[in-house]
Amino acid sequence: MARSFDKWMAEGINRGFCGPPVCAVHDGNPTTEAEDAEMWDVGEVCFHVVRMYEDVKTKIAVEENHPPSIWRNTWTPKLRLVDIPELNGTSEGMSRLAELRQEAEWRRCVKDESYFLRKHWNIAHPAYGRILFDLRNAQSFALDHWDNNRYSLTLKARQIGWTTLVAAHQFWLAFFHPDQNIIDLSRTEREAVLLLKKTKYGASHLPRWMVERGPKSLVEHQQRMVFDNGSQITSMPSASDPARGESATLIVVDEWAFLPNPEEAWASIEPVADVGGRIIGLSTANGSGNFFHHLWTGASAGNNRFVTMFFPWSASEDRDESWYEAKKLSMLSWQLHQEYPSSPEQAFIRSGNPVFDLDMLGELESGCYVGRSGWLAATSGRSVEWRAA
Repeated sequence: MARSFDKWMAEGINRGFCGPPVCAVHDGNPTTEAEDAEMWDVGEVCFHVVRMYEDVKTKIAVEENHPPSIWRNTWTPKLRLVDIPELNGTSEGMSRLAELRQEAEWRRCVKDESYFLRKHWNIAHPAYGRILFDLRNAQSFALDHWDNNRYSLTLKARQIGWTTLVAAHQFWLAFFHPDQNIIDLSRTEREAVLLLKKTKYGASHLPRWMVERGPKSLVEHQQRMVFDNGSQITSMPSASDPARGESATLIVVDEWAFLPNPEEAWASIEPVADVGGRIIGLSTANGSGNFFHHLWTGASAGNNRFVTMFFPWSASEDRDESWYEAKKLSMLSWQLHQEYPSSPEQAFIRSGNPVFDLDMLGELESGCYVGRSGWLAATSGRSVEWRAA
């Protein structure tokens, strides 16, 4: 019986013989990662191709590397789990196909942290309850910054989701990568417990198959998580000096400007970083002249090993000018500038003297550029500043 091309193509897609048509230039050729290495640039010519699958494993490998979510055509809504000849439509065969897809999903989560957080990580929202982590542009940038700098120092506005981000980031490291020793230092024991509680919350809502596929939890303490892949996360107050004598792959110092013993904390963690570990320090400002301010200004001048990042109140994309104007009415000027700064000099304004030279800042601002994400990024040496464009 003669078939139309559409019906023929639909059957091929649904039976797993091929993928739907894509623009090889604008969507990318549907290839495996290994095949990508052998590809060469064909120029700006829009042509459609259909990838013929040799077997089910190739199908899974291609769709892991070139996920269906970015295919732009009318076929995507018709895709479904169907009878593939070599699986023969049996429950055993369908189960095997599900396993192959889960394995492909696992590999993608291992290599793409942002994808994992957006697709599988849940947070407890104060207004909406349990929701998927809506990773913002600034947060995604921070993840890249942390991965590419051993010494990272972040000055930030209050309540823009950075503790939530750290909680997710450290789980991804420990769960998907063996032998990670992660130490969190917080201002108080209560804050240390709350930080790890955010990590445990997201972990408790992972898909069942992912929990079964991943490392098993050996210790569930309010301040510690231990996995059988050799990784562990310990969250403690800075006063307990947990880092001294430890060999850590990552140390997170939360609200560094407010620690009761910032100098002592640094003295205990600096030797850890010297042997290869990473440090993520983050804080809102607490006036000027303190140890955090000393680290920040030193890093900005290139006098220590930290690379700085600044995130203003507008880094939270659900805040706008009307929100900021309302804050102005309820806070003293110095409080507003310290907790919800628009620039680093505002953050440190409580001393009454600007920390940064305003002429120099003007010169830096003239060199800013607007990126694709709608953020304004200003870079100077070892510093990065983010603002809403």
